[in-house]
Amino acid sequence: MNKFFYFILIFVLLACNSETNNEVYTDCNNTSEPIIGSWQYFYDEYYNEADNEWTGESDIQCCIIFNSDGTFEDLNGASGDDSTIGTWENLGNGTYRLNVTSGVPNVPFEVEFGMEFFCCDSVMRYSTIAGQNSDNAGLAGFQYLHRENYNWQSCDDIPFNSL
Repeated sequence: MNKFFYFILIFVLLACNSETNNEVYTDCNNTSEPIIGSWQYFYDEYYNEADNEWTGESDIQCCIIFNSDGTFEDLNGASGDDSTIGTWENLGNGTYRLNVTSGVPNVPFEVEFGMEFFCCDSVMRYSTIAGQNSDNAGLAGFQYLHRENYNWQSCDDIPFNSL
């Protein structure tokens, strides 16, 4: 009887532990601004209207850091050598304004992006136009970033168009 009691007790404890872990894993509601943190670029994709298809390319680059005080620093910069620095603002409905103040030509300037967050706010996607130094120059598409130290391949919720 004593062994049976311990068996039931262990089973109940394991079941409760499993439920707790699931709740923590699926609780994706962050109380803070989802953009805050250090992000690493990992993938670009572009739509080619002439071919009516999406093409993608790995784009492993360093990071962009969005601070809670409303500042940001893109450590790649325009040439990959310097940082691009500025401020950011959440305009609502997934739209963010970046006010670039240094690190690229023709500063200061503002740019607005529609940003989407996936995988419990660990992956970010925003609309972009490929730069002239890209094989996809001038094409519209998306850039994907993941939080630093997050394995984006562990998430099936990322809406890639080209994979």
